[in-house]
Amino acid sequence: MPVGFISAKRTQAEMMKSSSIDPMFAPAPMFPRVLLLVFVLVASMSAQTFEIGGQQSQPQQQSQTPRKKAGKSSAPAVQTQPQEESGIGTFGESIAVQREQRAADDALRHNNAAVAYMHAKRAIEMAPGDSGRWFTLGYAARLAGHLSDSENAYKRGLQISPNAAEGLSGLAQTYFRMGRVNDAKRMLLA
Repeated sequence: MPVGFISAKRTQAEMMKSSSIDPMFAPAPMFPRVLLLVFVLVASMSAQTFEIGGQQSQPQQQSQTPRKKAGKSSAPAVQTQPQEESGIGTFGESIAVQREQRAADDALRHNNAAVAYMHAKRAIEMAPGDSGRWFTLGYAARLAGHLSDSENAYKRGLQISPNAAEGLSGLAQTYFRMGRVNDAKRMLLA
């Protein structure tokens, strides 16, 4: 056995037998220190939670205030009308758009281009202002064999985000599939 191991065992045994234990290692003084440490940690965690909770409760109170007013006056109807006219839409519409987009992405992951194309078209009909959705439509259309729709979708997305690599690359790939190799090269070299 190594000498250090024997001396460590002997030291430990001697400490157990001796009546005078070093106060630093005594079990009684350690308990208050550990208790104090736990208390400080819990206090700091509750202070942080309180602050976050305080921030969260303010917007909830503000959102409840218009609900009370909605039953008394017709002001919310006036507020939702400009929102729909501006193209932003309602909260339910944005959920529907996200569902269609997710369905298109899932179909693409499962190599189902026709279903992806259908869902991407629906998402674009609901929210035409997002270039990423146009690029998804272009990609799904190309995979489904709708090359002219793919070209149009990529061009529309590039109108929104002119220097998007995803759009430029996708349009070049669509041109290549259409047999327009010179246009594809021009897209990639520009």
